[in-house]
Amino acid sequence: MSEQVTYDYYKNGYSGYELEEQEFNKYLGEATRCVSRLTSGRSEKEEYSSFPKVKNAICAAAEAACKCDKTYGVNSYSYGVKSESKDGHSVTFDNTTYEQAERIKSKSIERAVRAELFGTGLLYRGVYRRK
Repeated sequence: MSEQVTYDYYKNGYSGYELEEQEFNKYLGEATRCVSRLTSGRSEKEEYSSFPKVKNAICAAAEAACKCDKTYGVNSYSYGVKSESKDGHSVTFDNTTYEQAERIKSKSIERAVRAELFGTGLLYRGVYRRK
């Protein structure tokens, strides 16, 4: 499914502007897996994978993941560093733990995906009964 969501779609279809192409490609897999998990795999089915709202949800999830990583330093060498100065070598650490940062990231991604997929029926967790 993620092969249908390209950086070109992100820029032109979704009108995204926060991510550079390298960042978008870095978070695309994580975003696709999150959308798949929240839709119980339905987003990967052929009839939904090209649905614009599914593509938009993947783009929103990629943006949310990148924003959290930049804010909390998750997945970077400077995790937990709030500020740093060179001459006096002063380092101030954020009091957010790694687990808290990952939880915040997960919730932010989920919130972004839910906002895009609201009203589509793809977030429904129940069982459909066929007559």
